[in-house]
Amino acid sequence: KVRIMYAGNPGKTKELLGEIFQAIASLKREDERFGDKFCFDLYGVNEKQVLLNLENDRGLLEYVRDCIQIQGKVSQENINEVYRHHDFSIFMRPHRRSSDAGFPTKLAESLAAGTPVIANATGDIDCYIQSGSNGFVAENDREILRKLLRELVSMKEKTYQDMRQKARE
Repeated sequence: KVRIMYAGNPGKTKELLGEIFQAIASLKREDERFGDKFCFDLYGVNEKQVLLNLENDRGLLEYVRDCIQIQGKVSQENINEVYRHHDFSIFMRPHRRSSDAGFPTKLAESLAAGTPVIANATGDIDCYIQSGSNGFVAENDREILRKLLRELVSMKEKTYQDMRQKARE
């Protein structure tokens, strides 16, 4: 089972979960056993916060419930261990001035744990993530994310282990 994680509080629009959830829903419609191959863990949020980010689309949340786990808060001292126990981390940010400034802490946390990152090209992210090497730079687009998630569940173990090593480097 491929385990992807998100850590943080996406607020209403700081980070975007909707297209990720829509991509998961699309894959589930294609293969109702998709939840047997894939899990998306969310840390740092509760269900109410997830729904706020999803514009209160409870139907979408319920449809993908077997593919996601809302884990709640995790202490900062345990976050590296959480990253290590996941195959990939993911975050998508809107293209705006605040997203293009600074360096996302979650990018450094994930790479330091050897966990490849999936993110869109905001700020300097594409300076650190080389798609297919130590993660993936992908736009926040349902179809692009659907194809990428499908690729991840069929990825060869050697390819994945190489990505983990390159993420650490």
